[in-house]
Amino acid sequence: MEKSADSNKMRNSIGYSLIEVLTVLVIVGLFSGLALAAYNSFSEKKNLENASQKIVDALTQAKIKSASGDASLCNASPPITPAVIDFSIRRTSATAIQLLPNCAAGTAVPKDYTVSSNVTIGNFADITFKNLTAGVQNWGCFEVQSGSNNCRYIQVTNQGAITEGSTPCAGSCP
Repeated sequence: MEKSADSNKMRNSIGYSLIEVLTVLVIVGLFSGLALAAYNSFSEKKNLENASQKIVDALTQAKIKSASGDASLCNASPPITPAVIDFSIRRTSATAIQLLPNCAAGTAVPKDYTVSSNVTIGNFADITFKNLTAGVQNWGCFEVQSGSNNCRYIQVTNQGAITEGSTPCAGSCP
């Protein structure tokens, strides 16, 4: 009789029951779902920050090129020497902007900047950085948005200072 009791214990102690396996699978599934949601949110925020930084870089390029009179984006054939008046940033689509020289001599060669397709650049009038210290025309603030509740603002002052940061998606800048 002792032998059969030992064999029953052995049979019951080998492996896991179906309920135990399903419980573990449900817990693993829940944690995986939560981790995936957190990763997607993190990824969306990083894409937005990268897009915002790309736009700030384009604005900074326009400011620097304008201040230095850099005519490298103006093509001209000799004997004409390329010359630039100022540089503008233009929104060409919801996901693209363009660095556009205003050439006094030569043909303008715009430089395009594109952000990822899940990021939307808010509307703004062409921002023009004047030569040397003449300031900025059409300065202001606009939003860059990713998803429904992730926004960043980019602000250009009349003196040419460029700032950016987080903002609620309310259609207004600080």
